[in-house]
Amino acid sequence: MSTLHETQPLANRDGRSVTRAWVSLAVVPLFFILAMAVGYGIYALLGYQPENADAPFWANLVASIPALVLLVAPCAAAVFYGWRANRVGDRRALVPLVLAGLIAVWFTVLTVVGLLAGPI
Repeated sequence: MSTLHETQPLANRDGRSVTRAWVSLAVVPLFFILAMAVGYGIYALLGYQPENADAPFWANLVASIPALVLLVAPCAAAVFYGWRANRVGDRRALVPLVLAGLIAVWFTVLTVVGLLAGPI
């Protein structure tokens, strides 16, 4: 017997994905602090100080990418688990899904604008 669409099992209805989405969203401030420390640490390892405007573009890029990845990682997890829970009909995960997506987009835009605009 063949079917056009495979149905998703409802094994995710116990709320684990919702909990994981909220926990992922809750650790974003911790990862923000960690991302800042990593960014400042990479600047220091490259011999530049972030408060000075003398770092070249490549140094800003090398310091910004790992920091952005660290910051976006829990947001991506919250979006993943929120989407997963929402897909099986658990609407409680919409709030962490939307908030984490907005946070990830916001900090990505800030990072790219900061890289392209340079020091003011």
